[in-house]
Order: sequence, then C-alpha cells, then structure tokens
Amino acid sequence: MTTINIPDEEQEAIRSMLHCREDLRETLSRSKQQILTCLLTRGFQCTGKSHWTKMIHTWVRALPVTEMDQITLHIYLCELERLEQEVFRHEVDLAEVTNQGRCQEPVKVLIAFRGISLVSALTLIFELGDTRQFAHPRQLIAFLGLVPSKHNSVNRAKRDGTTKTGNVHVGNAMISAARKCARPPRCSWVLIEWQQAVSAEVVSITWKSQHRLDKCFQGVFQTKPRCGADTAVAHEPVGLLCIAPYLKNPSTLPLCVIESCLMGKRWTWQEAPRNSPALTCIWLMNAREKISATPQEPEIMRIVLQDKIHEYQTD
Repeated sequence: MTTINIPDEEQEAIRSMLHCREDLRETLSRSKQQILTCLLTRGFQCTGKSHWTKMIHTWVRALPVTEMDQITLHIYLCELERLEQEVFRHEVDLAEVTNQGRCQEPVKVLIAFRGISLVSALTLIFELGDTRQFAHPRQLIAFLGLVPSKHNSVNRAKRDGTTKTGNVHVGNAMISAARKCARPPRCSWVLIEWQQAVSAEVVSITWKSQHRLDKCFQGVFQTKPRCGADTAVAHEPVGLLCIAPYLKNPSTLPLCVIESCLMGKRWTWQEAPRNSPALTCIWLMNAREKISATPQEPEIMRIVLQDKIHEYQTD
C-alpha cells in the first residue's frame, strides 16, 4: 500500500483559479473569432502574421464601415479589451499566490524548463498531484490522454489519434510545452534568468530535455505534419518534469518516475519488481551500472538511483 497526499482546500482553490483562467482564455479566443468573422462578412480580412497586435486594433477602428457596423465593432473591441485585462489580472493573482504558497520551490524548478510557463507549472503541480498514485509510467501517460487509441476487430487493428481522456488540462499543457520546443535547443534571456534560481543539476536536466525533444521532433517531422508532431512527442518530457519537484530530496522520488526516465532512453528495460524489495534493489543497482557507463547522463540520475538503493537497503 502506497501513501499519497490528499489535496487540501488551498490546493483545490488554486485548481479553481487555474480552471477560471482557462475559461477566460476560451472566452477571449471566442471573442477574437467573432470580430474576425464580422470583418470577413464585410469584405475585410487580416493578412498579417498575428491578428491581435496594437496595429490591428488601430486598423479595425479606422475601417471605412457604416455607422451601425462601427457600433458593432466598438462593442466587440470593448469586450475584447475587458477580457484581456481580466486575464492579465488573473495571471498576476496567480503569481502572487505562488510566491506566498508552499509550491514556490517546485514552480521555480519547473519554469526552468523551456516551454513551461508559470501557469503550466501550476497546472502540472495541482492537477497531477502526487505521482505515486500511478503504478507504472504508462498509467501516467494514459491519465494525460497522450496515448494513441486503437480499434481491434477479428482480423484488423486500426490505430487512431490520441484518446484525449483523463486530465485534459495537463495534457494540453504538455502539448503546448512540446510545441515551444520544436526549434533547435536554445535559451531566451527570460529562461536564463529563471535558471539562475535553480541548481546546476536542474539546468543540466533542462538542456538534456531540449536536446531529446529536438531529436524526437526531427524524426517525427519526417512522417507527420506539424500539428500531429506536437502531440506525438508531448509524452517525452513527462518523466523529466516529474523528477523536477523531487530534486531537493531525491529519496522521495516515486519508483514509477524512475522507470519512466529509464524506459524513455529506449534501452531494453524490464519493469521494476513490485512484490519484493530485494529484487527492486537489484533492479535499481543494474540501472545505476548502466547509467554510470554512460558519461553523458546527468549526475542527478546517479544521485537519485543511489538514494533509492540506500532506501531499499535500510528497509
């Protein structure tokens, strides 16, 4: 039997704030689409790369339309500006809650990864909860709805898109993070500033994650379009992101997360034995030997395995 943490009222309140922010973003997107549709019916079409810059706002207000259309566009634009202000204020409130709450340290580690914003980090922490509830990494990936669906008949097996079941909030956050890592590995000035607040081991893992995602994207782009590639590789950084909150105390890292990281290296791994602590300890020792034989692996993986072996030996 595995003991897990039950969400308290504070954690549930932050989850509600995250859901509210997502609803506001959906309403904001719908409002933008309504303005574009209204312009299209009048024969006007935005041709720029981005539809919602300050220049586009000025262009919409200066269009040669009738007086009634001006009233309609004015109402639409006022509603759009109100929603943008609401989203901005809500994100400021989330940042203040993060600085005052218990999740400050895990958030600092998660936002050091490329593609993980403050909202995405909070979503991962408060939607996933305690990852020890998953007995195997595949259960975690299925919980995020990132596994392909499959339809079997007597003599035929058909594979389809991802199941999109389980927690769609975390699934969308992982897809968004993978989409931002589709380009070659690099760091922006903002990311460099965030990485200064974490240890060198975390920075090493973030760079490893970028190189791994870039390699996966290069392979997937040969067979899938851009929109499909984002979802196809979204499950790759799950293991590394799950390691992040445990870096200050590696011995608390769940065994299923260690399995996820090791199996993600495409080596021939068997599942860790669950019914015998002695066999589990042997499995971890074999993993440590293979990790030690690979110099390019980050030092944190060796530390995690050593602490986990010590935990099983003392038990």
